[in-house]
Amino acid sequence: MIAPRYWIGMIALVLMWGTSYALIEVALLAVGPLEIVMGRMLSGIAVMATVCIVLRKAWPVAGATLWRLAGVGLFGNALPFLLISLGQTHIDSAVTGVLMALMPLSVLIFTHLLLPHDPLTRWHWLGVIMGLFGIVVLMSPDLSWPVAGPVSGHLMVLGAALSYGLAAVIARSLPPGNVWTNTTVILMFGVLLMLPVAAWQGVDFSGVGFNAATGSVLFLGIASTGLAGVLFLYIVAGTSASFVANINFLIPVWAVLIGVVVMNEPMPVTLFVAMALVLGGITVTQRRPS
Repeated sequence: MIAPRYWIGMIALVLMWGTSYALIEVALLAVGPLEIVMGRMLSGIAVMATVCIVLRKAWPVAGATLWRLAGVGLFGNALPFLLISLGQTHIDSAVTGVLMALMPLSVLIFTHLLLPHDPLTRWHWLGVIMGLFGIVVLMSPDLSWPVAGPVSGHLMVLGAALSYGLAAVIARSLPPGNVWTNTTVILMFGVLLMLPVAAWQGVDFSGVGFNAATGSVLFLGIASTGLAGVLFLYIVAGTSASFVANINFLIPVWAVLIGVVVMNEPMPVTLFVAMALVLGGITVTQRRPS
């Protein structure tokens, strides 16, 4: 039986991660995508590092572990954060939430490509195909092909989902460690890897006061990035894979609800058809061989 604290943690994760796409949309009204990414990671580091120092947590020092943490920092933070923020300059938060639901399907693909002992089954392939049909429906609201209009936003967010999938595969090879310090080091590597881009493009926080955009970035960094990362690792360690998988179903539903109800975004029928295809694909992939 799953303890109540894990259900509370699950609800908290869904709220933090599912709301993040609407918060990015709010932040984009005042700052650029690069400022959101850097502000998000730096604020997360500030809080997480403080907690680690106060609680005197042990920091990872093994070279192999640090390389893996750097990989998660790149593919699990810096790159997807940037792609999502760039993508949402073109598409709504509800659409982003549905596209990001493809992450567990991307995990299957990278697992198949990088881990030969864990190949895709026919149910996995069927789930991936259903997810791909969901993308087509989402990118083509009038169900025409080829897609009319710009698709760069969709492709950027899809790239973020793939990046998260690769990060999840890398994270599987991490040895057991303290979730607080591991999460903090991952964020630190994310910032370091983004510094060349920030230096090239320029990051401008001048004239930014405390407003809805700033509050959104701080929430993204402290809650949706730092604390949520620790909470997720805590739930994974204390429950089962099937319980954790429920997050993949709940986050896109909450993201669409927030986008439509709070952000007043349009809700074409194809949005819900696409979500049904993607979530159906995830369900199919969890079918156990007889």
